[in-house]
Amino acid sequence: MTANDLLILVRQRLGDMQKLSLSDEELLMSLNVAIDRLSQELSEAANPELTKSFTIENTNKVERPQDFIGLCGQFPVVFHQDPDGIKVSHMNPNYEGVLEVRYFANRPHVTSLSDTIPFDKVLQQRQLVTYTVYDVKSLTGEVKADDGSRANGQSGT
Repeated sequence: MTANDLLILVRQRLGDMQKLSLSDEELLMSLNVAIDRLSQELSEAANPELTKSFTIENTNKVERPQDFIGLCGQFPVVFHQDPDGIKVSHMNPNYEGVLEVRYFANRPHVTSLSDTIPFDKVLQQRQLVTYTVYDVKSLTGEVKADDGSRANGQSGT
């Protein structure tokens, strides 16, 4: 499914098929918020589809991946705030060897209407539609007090 296909569904739910209220760029920004939200939720559920890895050799510091959400389990690593970004190193200052570190990663953002949505399951794509609509409504002030709980699939009562 492309970003355009998904945004057609969003526009149907918003009643903006003529593109009078929102530009494609505005909807793409809200879609990217939805992608981040769904990535975070799936990582909290320990979904293995979001796992990636990087390696640390000896006591070297490596750059924390840009798509990093959190570690998959426990690893003997330390995070360092350096002037050029966050780095990761082995906890043992005398470590020799290679350590593979697994982590949960955000799915990539879309930048154009022709980009492929980074979730291939229909249920996840439907969730992206819901979260995109919710983000748009929160920006336009149309969110009701109980919309937040219903956006997570709960009844609101």
